[in-house]
Amino acid sequence: MKKIWRQLDRFEEYTLAASLVVTVVLVFYQVMMRYVFNQSPSWTEELVRFIFIWQIWLGASFAAKNQKHIRVEIIYQYCSPKARRYLEVLVLVLWLAMTMFLTINGGTLVQKIMKRQALSPGLSLPMEYVYASLPVGCGLTSLRLLQQLYHEIAALRGGE
Repeated sequence: MKKIWRQLDRFEEYTLAASLVVTVVLVFYQVMMRYVFNQSPSWTEELVRFIFIWQIWLGASFAAKNQKHIRVEIIYQYCSPKARRYLEVLVLVLWLAMTMFLTINGGTLVQKIMKRQALSPGLSLPMEYVYASLPVGCGLTSLRLLQQLYHEIAALRGGE
């Protein structure tokens, strides 16, 4: 099981790193074409936008794994260590419910987009590839939250 999680970790990291490199290259190409050659290809801007959307949703999963999401922690200061754990479990359950809601409804949205056979204007790329970032990213985030929830509950049972 640890091997699967390690591969998922690598998938997120490598995909985010590679997409960042591709984005930088595409933006550099766009700027060079616009200001040096006075020709501005529209497809690069659209592709960068689509890659950025995927980066956001995959990055949300990566941030959840590393517990780097922005949080309001003022309540934690007034709680005992055990109460903090219970509060953390509550927060994780609520967050998990939201990501699962987005995963399910995002999948429904992708199916609707597929039925319409919508294409992007610049690349003629099927739009379901872009919209699929929502259920994929939220699904991965849900897995990360389940991991954290498991550890928090285990810590509560273990008396930590």
